[in-house]
Amino acid sequence: MPLKERITNNFSRYTASYDQYSNIQQCAARLLLAELPNEGLPNILEIGCGTGYYTHLLRHKYPQSKIKALDISPKMVAWAKDKLTAENIDFVVADAEETEFTEEYNLITANAVFHWFGDLEKTIPRYKKVLRANGRLAFSYFGPQTFCELRQVLPSCCHLDIPLTSDNFLSKTSLETILRKNFNTLNIQELNLQESFPALADLLKKIKYTGTNGEGLKGNIKWNKTLLKNLEAIYQKEFSQIKATSQIFICQASL
Repeated sequence: MPLKERITNNFSRYTASYDQYSNIQQCAARLLLAELPNEGLPNILEIGCGTGYYTHLLRHKYPQSKIKALDISPKMVAWAKDKLTAENIDFVVADAEETEFTEEYNLITANAVFHWFGDLEKTIPRYKKVLRANGRLAFSYFGPQTFCELRQVLPSCCHLDIPLTSDNFLSKTSLETILRKNFNTLNIQELNLQESFPALADLLKKIKYTGTNGEGLKGNIKWNKTLLKNLEAIYQKEFSQIKATSQIFICQASL
């Protein structure tokens, strides 16, 4: 199964649980929103609206704006529609890497979405083309150091170098390079948000229900209770707790 299809299936499968476990993504949405201007954005395109949390924040901040909200998951879009009945929100099921947009926008924005794209460098110029004069691209992006603790302890438990999905996420330098090719002004803030969990099972449950396992762990590993118990013991020995870091970039670029 292609990677994008697996990721889409992950998000669709756990739509009903997503809001309960996505506190880091929600925090990123609030941080992203705080960097946006208070007015002057009448036409907004949101990429990857998910269950509509960030869409709701945008609607509250820009009550008069027209918002088009896209997501590749039909179940996510249906869930968002049920939550948000406000006028001037157009929900669309679409692959934002493939869709050809015909309107122009004052703001194109995405919360915790672009790190799932197959080719962000190819997609950004397409968004640039449909930004109005003085238009803005604003997004949050999870960096490659996300779940760095899990990356550190896995080899000790499994005796294998097991890559995580976040290994494929772009670095801050790479994001800057892509954005500088397309925009006159840019700013990227880096934040590292950390969570603690009562047990390893709680961390793995969060990863599962927010779709952040992406394509899952690679390697020929038979996961069982003994292996998970050993991993938790190594985790506790290394960090004295079960914790997880999310590296987040808040990116702003304008024409």
